[in-house]
Amino acid sequence: MKYIADVTIPDGYVAAHGEVMKKTWTVQNLGPCTWNQNYALIYGWGGQGTDWNTAQAAHLSKLVAPGENIDITVPLKAPSTPGEYVGTFKLQNDKGVNFPPGQQLTIDIVVK
Repeated sequence: MKYIADVTIPDGYVAAHGEVMKKTWTVQNLGPCTWNQNYALIYGWGGQGTDWNTAQAAHLSKLVAPGENIDITVPLKAPSTPGEYVGTFKLQNDKGVNFPPGQQLTIDIVVK
């Protein structure tokens, strides 16, 4: 997996207390096999002071052949306490195996 872009919520985004957000990333399938709808983006780590660890797995919306891109969206809520919050999400294949380290996606927001 290769990170391509933040579609929504760029790094350093200033969020309102308790703001409901939809974080979307564009990623590319660099592997030799097609990803199916049982692949999912799941919470990894970070985001202390948030409820991001309870985010539902975001399953892929379509088949993604090698070399193709896909947008993946996770609904999140900004915490009510001011501060900087960074969380990491990782892709998991259809057998429940997480992609290797270095292939994760992050969200970095500031609540004022």
